[in-house]
Amino acid sequence: MPKYPSVLSPPDLVRLKLLGRRLSGELAALIDSTPEAMRSARGLAKLLGVDRGTAQRALVASRLGHEPVEALAKGPGVAGLRQISRGALEAGIGGEGATGLPSAIDQFEAALRELGISQAALIRALEPEESDADERSWNSGAAFDHVDRRRRLFEAAAEAIGRVMDTRAIIVILRPKPANPAKVEVFGGHAVLGYRARPDAMPLVLGRSVDSPERPGAGEGVGTPAPPLLSGERVLVDFCTQPLALVTSRQHKRELFAVVEPRSAEEAVDVVLASNAPDDDENSQHFGRVHETRFNIRVPTRGAVFDVYLERSLAQNCVPSLDLFLWPREAHSLRPGNWFDTLPGAPLLQVLGPGTRNAATEYYPRHAELTRTLFAASGWNADQFVGFRCQTAYPHWAACYSVNFDYRPRAEE
Repeated sequence: MPKYPSVLSPPDLVRLKLLGRRLSGELAALIDSTPEAMRSARGLAKLLGVDRGTAQRALVASRLGHEPVEALAKGPGVAGLRQISRGALEAGIGGEGATGLPSAIDQFEAALRELGISQAALIRALEPEESDADERSWNSGAAFDHVDRRRRLFEAAAEAIGRVMDTRAIIVILRPKPANPAKVEVFGGHAVLGYRARPDAMPLVLGRSVDSPERPGAGEGVGTPAPPLLSGERVLVDFCTQPLALVTSRQHKRELFAVVEPRSAEEAVDVVLASNAPDDDENSQHFGRVHETRFNIRVPTRGAVFDVYLERSLAQNCVPSLDLFLWPREAHSLRPGNWFDTLPGAPLLQVLGPGTRNAATEYYPRHAELTRTLFAASGWNADQFVGFRCQTAYPHWAACYSVNFDYRPRAEE
């Protein structure tokens, strides 16, 4: 629960909430009036003539109408909002949806002035009080601020290894194999957003796909990936920054890996790949066991979104759960074998429901679009799938997030 400044009276807080709700709605209307391809931090920055940070904060605030004070704190400042408003006017976008933004900005500025509170104070109010942090100790048993602890780990790890990204987004789609319903086939995508690396950092390795020797004509169709990862089936160019980062393939026996190397240490890059899981993966067997889908945090990341979509027949016959472990895990070891590696502070597993209607997330403005693109590439009907989400700020570095689906028979009572 946010801790608001004690100097604010209940009427003042109501005023800020109303302003935050309006400002969030005005920004959402403005963004909805822009071309869909430009609704990213990079696209909005270019379109409106503002820096990328200001554009990113506008995107975040536009999705926080349900948390209006947080929208004011996390959105652009008054100066940044005026830059956005001028940029929209000069670009000739927004129409009716943008007419209320200048007035909302004036009201926000007047409220801050009259209440004697700055936007920085609002940000501090949403963070844990220093006295709380001083009273905690690592062995006290008291409640920890897991986000702050992970943020400090993120900063230290980024400095140590020289690599960092804004968002890691993974989408996994599973359905029973038509020829063998006891196994699943997997399709999905990896997104690395805002990735930067020092010149001395090791390259980033993403994804894994395997060509099955049992299928003739490897590389044909969605079910079997083309060997070169630079083919149109593998790199989703429309979701990547231009010019493209250097993405090359490395092959070890039948396994293919994508290696990402930014062309410049100064510029952040977005790289999005589509891939399918290996046919011979032991974990593809789901019937009568716990099926795990997992991702490891190898690069310090500000936010992560991990979505798993199960075909309805799979979703109806399992019990979902979420675990957080130290990484690397012991090979082929499910949760009972890794109890000693369990970490505290795992996020709650969210149920997105059927289809892609709830696929949007503030962590990546184009996430819903990417989800729809992957379903279209797979040829599978999204309405026949149920989504589950693991989402977290500052995911625990060197950890494994495991979304589990338990298909074991129920114990008789």
